[in-house]
Amino acid sequence: MGHKEHSKPDVLIVGSGPSGIMAAIKAAQSGARVTVLEQMAKPGMKLLATGGRRCNLTNTKTPEEIMSDFGRTGRFMRPAMSALNNVKLRSFFHELGVKTHSPDGFRVWPVTHKATSIHGALLKRSQELGIQIVCDCEVKQILLNGDKQNGVATSKGHFYGKTLILCTGGLSLASTGATGTG
Repeated sequence: MGHKEHSKPDVLIVGSGPSGIMAAIKAAQSGARVTVLEQMAKPGMKLLATGGRRCNLTNTKTPEEIMSDFGRTGRFMRPAMSALNNVKLRSFFHELGVKTHSPDGFRVWPVTHKATSIHGALLKRSQELGIQIVCDCEVKQILLNGDKQNGVATSKGHFYGKTLILCTGGLSLASTGATGTG
């Protein structure tokens, strides 16, 4: 029995957490056709537990302060911090209609103090941009074939994309589907 093959988007993303959905939004805003694969029944479930379900987004430290907290090894974050620091992150969410604040002067929260505000805004924008999110889709293997085809073998067949982005997250909150298999 052969595997089902799916249409080839410009960008194929594994993982529908905040990093996966944010990458999908940025790619789609640039005109890319995007497909996101998620092993759970619903996208972004781990996000809903963030910050005690209040969703602590970031903090007010400068990128230099954050990197120095990690000692000499912290400088590996410089490119990421240049691309998306705390000011740019807050701006991204403001553009999605989520206002943020820092009542203690350090931690940054959505004004609602509800993770559902962030989750809902990300999914709403994904839908507006036509991003395809495929749930209940466990990735079994990465398929790399030079410039010809990059993709994944999943429980729902093979998916290919011109660009493959892995956003599988870590092991925390296993109850939300985190397995560490990424």
